[in-house]
Amino acid sequence: MNLLSRSSDKALLRLNKLISPRGHEITPQPQELLLIPPGTAIRPILKLSIIAILAAATLWWLTKPANITEVEAGTTAPAASELGSIPAFGQLVVHVAGDVVNPGIVTLSAGSRVIDAIEAAGGLLPEVTNTGLNLAAHLNDGQLIQVGQLAIIANDNRINLNTATLAELDTLPGVGPVTAQRILDWRLINNQFSSIEELQEISGIGPKLFGQIKNSVRL
Repeated sequence: MNLLSRSSDKALLRLNKLISPRGHEITPQPQELLLIPPGTAIRPILKLSIIAILAAATLWWLTKPANITEVEAGTTAPAASELGSIPAFGQLVVHVAGDVVNPGIVTLSAGSRVIDAIEAAGGLLPEVTNTGLNLAAHLNDGQLIQVGQLAIIANDNRINLNTATLAELDTLPGVGPVTAQRILDWRLINNQFSSIEELQEISGIGPKLFGQIKNSVRL
C-alpha cells in the first residue's frame, strides 16, 4: 500500500506541473531589509563621532602656531641698580669744565666714561699736562667734570684730592690717618671731587678743619 500511495503522489505532482501554465510560475519574494539600525546600535556610533571631533580639536590646538610679538630694539628697561644715575632714554648729560677746548654741556650715551666726555668737549687744551681725573671712571647723569690744570701751575705743590695717596693726605694740617682714609673712601664712592668744598661732606671735617686745609689742596 505504501508503494502505491507514493507512486500516486508522484503521478499527481507530475500532472499538476503539466497542467499549470509556465508563464505564471510563483517566485519567492525577497524579504524587506531593515535599513534603520536599532537604538542600541546608534549609541556607540555617536560616542565614536564625539571622540573623533574632540581629538581633532585637541590636535589643532596643540599644533597651531604661537603668536610672536616683535620687540623694538633699544626699548629694554634699565636695571634697577642703574635707575637714578642713567636716564630712562639711555643718555647722559654732563658738564665738562676746565682745561678743554669747548667747555660746557655735552650729551653722551649711557655707560660712557670720563674720557668720552673730555673728547666730546673737544679734548684737552695743548698746555694741559695732567687732567687730575680717573679717565676710565663711569659717568653719572648731571655730573660736573672739572678737568686738569695748566702747565703754568705744574710746579704747584698743593695736594690733588683726586690723585693723592693715603700718605699724601696724611700730611695735610690737622688730618691724621683716619681722616685721610675717609677722604679716600669718599673719593672711591663718588668717583672724584668736583670741588674742594665737598671735603666738608666727610665725617670729621668741619668748618674749622676745612679752613686749615683748603689752601693746601686742589683738584
